[in-house]
Amino acid sequence: MRNRIKALTFSGWARVPDMLDSVLPEEITDIWHMFYHSLKGKDMVLDVLKGQARQYDVVIGSGMGGMLAAHAVADGILRPRLLVIIAAPQSTLESLYNAFKASPERFRAKYLEKTLGGDENRDELRVRFWLQADEAHDEDWLNWVATHFTCDKLDFSRMPRTLVIHGQNDALIPASEAEFFRSRIPNCRVEIIPGCGHAPHMHATKRFAALIREELDACGLVEQKLQQA
Repeated sequence: MRNRIKALTFSGWARVPDMLDSVLPEEITDIWHMFYHSLKGKDMVLDVLKGQARQYDVVIGSGMGGMLAAHAVADGILRPRLLVIIAAPQSTLESLYNAFKASPERFRAKYLEKTLGGDENRDELRVRFWLQADEAHDEDWLNWVATHFTCDKLDFSRMPRTLVIHGQNDALIPASEAEFFRSRIPNCRVEIIPGCGHAPHMHATKRFAALIREELDACGLVEQKLQQA
């Protein structure tokens, strides 16, 4: 019987909910998505998770989704064995709101350039990278860039083993943001991917999957699931 490791993923801002599915290690077989775009702020996301009362072996969040994942775990709503935070800031960027409201189309173009900027594979990634873009989604995403929240006051003392992955050349969220999590989470591993921008899961898919697989092993999840099988 194949291992059954359950994961919950939080996509990045304006990204499709299954953006990480194809790059996760094959040991993760059961994947749920927390697609928060239509919810009105962090507190509503946390309320939904409380209502679901479901637990996962691994919780993975990218960008703003990484911040939401950190909140859910720090608050004890989610209690995974492993938390993975990808290219996440310590607080949302209030400056995005006015630019997005003025011209969503122009903002998306600039956001795309910032996301791929600094990545040595940006021409290749440009073909595969896209943002949700229609009037309904624009209104939802505008609400999210208007929502300011931060990880500054979270109690990280009871956080599980945590892997933080960040691109060395991230032009949107500087790699130095990873130090915020390293300095506060007791059992935290930080991996900075050379030559990579804001999308480490797309820049180096094999390396990305291997890093998570190593942490699954370190948590005993793979061995434990094999014994159960």
